[in-house]
Amino acid sequence: MPDVAPDASVKGKPLMGTASDDLLREVAEQVADGLSQRGYAFVEDDKIEALTATLQAFLQAAGIPVNPSGRASSPPTDGADL
Repeated sequence: MPDVAPDASVKGKPLMGTASDDLLREVAEQVADGLSQRGYAFVEDDKIEALTATLQAFLQAAGIPVNPSGRASSPPTDGADL
């Protein structure tokens, strides 16, 4: 058996299940809610996965770095602000 890491995608689609995937799905749900609240479009639950994949593809194509933990980080301080 070769020492090759398992492919993290199926037919080019990343597998869901990591914390960052869960976070991106939450964002997709918020986007869907926002579109609906403004009367622009109603995204049905069975289309959330497609919206999640679209958001992920956009971030990758645009070269926008992501924070996979989803936790806000504050810049380091030099102690002068204390």
